[in-house]
Amino acid sequence: MVLIRLMMHVRRKIKSFSRYNKGALKEFFYERFAGQLREQEFSPHEVDAVISQKPKQLRDVAKRLIAVRAFAALPEAAALAAANKRISNILKKVKDIDDIDAHVSTVLLTEPAEIALYDTMNKLAPQAKNSLTRVTTPLHCKHWLRSESRLMRSLKT
Repeated sequence: MVLIRLMMHVRRKIKSFSRYNKGALKEFFYERFAGQLREQEFSPHEVDAVISQKPKQLRDVAKRLIAVRAFAALPEAAALAAANKRISNILKKVKDIDDIDAHVSTVLLTEPAEIALYDTMNKLAPQAKNSLTRVTTPLHCKHWLRSESRLMRSLKT
């Protein structure tokens, strides 16, 4: 890509590359790259979803954009995106993330559905963690979402 070659050229030419300058330069390139992607076939939402994560390897951006598009096309996408937004908004209200106690007090679980959900989450947590580290392509997204859908259906029964 022209943008990557330009970034490498600029980096070689600038002798005193302070930490501040490096951050400002990266931000400049991310903004320009995002603009370039929006002018192509990708929607602003797709571009923002990927570029906001500040990927270290720009060559991964196209693969991530395709994965985001595949995810958005799935029927489960809207519900998962809404849940993610709610969680993000709750976390924004927290002043210090270290103050959050992520442990569940089982004493507070009274409804059978709550208990079943907690038990299922504990049982599937290691598998989910392993699976999520491998979700990098549209096919992985579909497979993961199918698994998540099966889980949700099993909890409803």
